[in-house]
Amino acid sequence: PRHTYVNLADCHLDLSDDKMALSYAQKAHILARENGPNGQPALAESFFLLGNIYVRLGQYEVAISNLKEALRQYQGLFGIDHPKVFELNFVIAKAYAKWGQPELANQYFGVAE
Repeated sequence: PRHTYVNLADCHLDLSDDKMALSYAQKAHILARENGPNGQPALAESFFLLGNIYVRLGQYEVAISNLKEALRQYQGLFGIDHPKVFELNFVIAKAYAKWGQPELANQYFGVAE
């Protein structure tokens, strides 16, 4: 069921229906939390998805909080050199830039390079 909610969230993102995407992503996140320990990839993935949706909704503080949690979990699971870690640093940098925080954006852009 969690993958179904993730897929539905992705479909609604493709349709630019961000609020419905958020609803499905939150359901996927709840299932990921209920089905295992904090360090599982599904939970990290759900934090990443939620963060991306909140960026699209312009809710940068919540977005960055979710993205940083995804980053923390991916680092714990796969190490600092994993492609998802680089991707997340880049996504966090872009979120800070959109939020008007260039100094913080540059910190994360530096790590993503």
